Amino acid sequence: MKFKVFDLTGKQLEDMNVNKTVFETKINDVLMSQAVRVYLSNQRLASAHAKTRGEVDRTGAKVYRQKGTGNARHGDKKSPIFVGGGKAHGPKDQNYKLKISKKMIKAALKSALSLRAKEDKIIIVDGLDKVKEPKTKAFAGFFTKSLGKENIYKIALILNKEERINAPGKSAQNLDQVAVLNCDSLNTYEILKAKSLVLSSQALKDLEVRLTK
Repeated sequence: MKFKVFDLTGKQLEDMNVNKTVFETKINDVLMSQAVRVYLSNQRLASAHAKTRGEVDRTGAKVYRQKGTGNARHGDKKSPIFVGGGKAHGPKDQNYKLKISKKMIKAALKSALSLRAKEDKIIIVDGLDKVKEPKTKAFAGFFTKSLGKENIYKIALILNKEERINAPGKSAQNLDQVAVLNCDSLNTYEILKAKSLVLSSQALKDLEVRLTK
């Protein structure tokens, strides 16, 4: 399989061969769905904590006398049936963490990349090592020329660690429709969320090494 390669001016260069074991694997929808569910669940914070009647700060005095009022027998107002009372069986420090094996994570990632490759939604940008200072305008022009105006939305620019924290990453991070990602921490959810993937030539090499270990 080959991907189209562009320089930062939007000029198309010679196509680049890519690793078939990464970009031409069997597409497994079930595995991708599982990887996305685990990822999103692990982003949740277990912040909900409802107080039980033992934790509510209210008086412990009896509401009214036991007999002679015609009302139901009650103790204090900490009971769950009173407004302001404790909550019966409410959420309390719930753990949303799910587990998935490294092998499955890697297989799901390959499957997602293969899906986007099959859809012809992956291109390569070369020469980012020459970008020494942030150039947002240049990157905006590059996306328009290489992807076309109709595809300028939900773009994932995948860089290596060095490019992500320096000028190339800073150049694209102010563009609304571009998510700047690190190839070392790339996951299935981010790939499927994006409509177009743009990889730097160095990020492509690093990603292939990561997924073929």
